[in-house]
Amino acid sequence: NTALYNMFIKWLTSAKLQHLPIKSFKRKQIIQFLDYITTKRQANATTRNNYKRLLSSLLSKMVVI
Repeated sequence: NTALYNMFIKWLTSAKLQHLPIKSFKRKQIIQFLDYITTKRQANATTRNNYKRLLSSLLSKMVVI
């Protein structure tokens, strides 16, 4: 999972979203990241879904905190 988190952090930084508060994160940004994974990183559907699951879990835990 660390590699998946690192890829997300790398994308956040490249998209200049690393300082965006979690509560301000919208579906639009998640879709942009997943599109990045499938197009730029040429990931298959399984990998994309793994990222989607990971982000869902991560963001839901962070919003609760």
